[in-house]
Amino acid sequence: MLLFFSLTCSGVLFGFATIHDILLEIGAFRETCGALWDEAKPCKNQYLSLDLLFTIGTTATNFVALPAGVFLDKFGPRTTGSIAAAFVFLGVNTVGLAGIWNVSILYHIGFFLLSIGGPVVFMSIISFSNLFPKNTGLITGIVVGCFDASSIILPIFSYLYHIIQGVNFSTFFIIYSAIPLFAAVVSFTCYPNEPFNLPADADDDSQNTKDNKLYTIDYYTLTQQLKSLEFWLTVYTVSIYMLRINFFIQTVGEQTLYNTKYNVIIFGYMLPAAGIVFIPVIGYISDKKGILFAWKILYLSMFLFGILDMLSETYSNSYLNNIIIYSRYLTLVFSRPCLYSFTATYCGRMFGFDTFGTIYGLLFTLCSLVQFLQYVFSFIVEDYCNGSYFYVNLILFILHTSSFIHIILLQYRNTCIKNLSTNYDEGIYDGIVDTVKRTLKFESPSYNTTELIESEKQSLIQNNNNNENNNNNNNSYHKIITYQSTVTLHNTESLV
Repeated sequence: MLLFFSLTCSGVLFGFATIHDILLEIGAFRETCGALWDEAKPCKNQYLSLDLLFTIGTTATNFVALPAGVFLDKFGPRTTGSIAAAFVFLGVNTVGLAGIWNVSILYHIGFFLLSIGGPVVFMSIISFSNLFPKNTGLITGIVVGCFDASSIILPIFSYLYHIIQGVNFSTFFIIYSAIPLFAAVVSFTCYPNEPFNLPADADDDSQNTKDNKLYTIDYYTLTQQLKSLEFWLTVYTVSIYMLRINFFIQTVGEQTLYNTKYNVIIFGYMLPAAGIVFIPVIGYISDKKGILFAWKILYLSMFLFGILDMLSETYSNSYLNNIIIYSRYLTLVFSRPCLYSFTATYCGRMFGFDTFGTIYGLLFTLCSLVQFLQYVFSFIVEDYCNGSYFYVNLILFILHTSSFIHIILLQYRNTCIKNLSTNYDEGIYDGIVDTVKRTLKFESPSYNTTELIESEKQSLIQNNNNNENNNNNNNSYHKIITYQSTVTLHNTESLV
C-alpha cells in the first residue's frame, strides 16, 4: 500500500513534458499572447509561461522539503503523510478546474499544491526502509523507484485524451483525485507516529564489506552537521544534478531535434519505467558496493549525459542524431532515480535518522533556489541563443565537472580512516566506538573529546591487564589511538 501511494501521488508533476502540448492545445495561458494568439500556432509567451509553470513546480517541490522535514521530525509519518496526501488531492482537483473554467492562475495553484504535497508523501515513508536493515538501500531504491514511476500518471492522461474522443482533458484530473483522498485516509489511520530508526547493530559499517565502509558524522549535533563540509558539498552536488535533470525534462521537446513528437512520447514513458527497471541495480550498488561507489557511478552517468548534450546539436543533421537522442534519454532516466535514491540513503547513513528530516529537507530547500535557473536558461536560449541549447548545456557540463570535489572529499576521508583502522579486535573496539559516538552525540559541543577517549582507553587497558593474551591488549590499545585520530580527522575540515 505504501508503494502504491508513492507510485500514484509523489512525483506526478514530473510527467509534465507529455501534457505540455495538450495544455497549449486547450489554450492554457493564451491570454499572454493577446491579439497574437492562434490555436494552430502558440506564441512564445505561452511557451515561456508553461516553462515557468514547471520551474515554479520543481522549485516548490524542493523548497518545501525543509519545513516538511522539520514537521516530519516533530510530528511523525502519520500526520505528515496524511496532510501531504490532502495537498495532492486539492492540487489534482484545482488543475482539473483550471481547464474547465479556463483560468490560468488555477494551473499555478494546482501544480504548486501537487509539487509541495507529492514529495512529502514520499518523505514520510522513507524511514520504513529501516524495517529491513540488511537491505535498506534496496528498499529505499524501491520507494524512490515508485516516486520516479509516478511520473507515468500524466503520460497515461495524455494517452487516454488522444484515444478517447470528446472527453475534456480536465476530467481525468477530477476522477483521479479519489486516489490521494484514499491515501490521506490510510495515512491518518495506519501510519506510525514515530519514524523507524536503523538498528544500532545494522548500520552501514555492518552491511557492506570493510572496503566499502562509509565514515559517518551521525554523532555530530545538528548544528555541527549543518556546518560540516560534507553537508555543503552535498548541497552543491545535488543542486547541480537536479538542475540538469529538471532543465532537460522541461525542455526535452525543444532539445529533441529529430522526430520530435514521437521521441518525446517515448521519453515520457522511459522516465517512469526507469524508476522501476533500475531498482535492482540501485539497490545492489547502495547495499553491496557502498554509497561512495554509488556517487562515482552517478557522476560518470551525468558526465556522459553532458557529453551527449553537446553532441546532439553538433550532429543534428546526421543519422547519428537518433542514437544520440536515445543515449541521452537512457543516461538521464538512469541518473534520476540514482540521484534521489543515493541522496536519501546517503543522508540517512551519513547524518543519521534522528536529524534526517531536517537535513534532507534543508538540502532540497537549498537546491530549490538553484532551480530558478531553469527559467533563466530558457529565457537566454529564446532571446540570446536563437533557440540553441549548446552554450547553456556547456555551462551545465562545466558546473557538473566541478562537483567531483564532493567525491574527492568522501574518498579522502575514507582512505584516511582505512589507513588508521587496520588490524583491530572488532568486538572490543566497536564497543568503545559506540560509547564515544553516543557521548559526542548527546553531550554539549564543548565536551572534551580527548578526555573522553583517554578515559575509555584507560578503562580498557585496566580491564585487559587481567587478560593473558598480550597481543590482544596491544591490539585494543592501538585501536583506541586509531579512533582518537579518526575523531580528529572528522573535526578537521582544513585537511581537504
